[in-house]
Amino acid sequence: MKRIAAAALEHGLKLVTRNVAYFILLGVECIRP
Repeated sequence: MKRIAAAALEHGLKLVTRNVAYFILLGVECIRP
């Protein structure tokens, strides 16, 4: 999952995931569907 977070941060993307708590801790903007 850290690779997904790193890619999102590198490209300025937001993640769409139900596991919001994990990715927010890594500093990634998330959208919960």
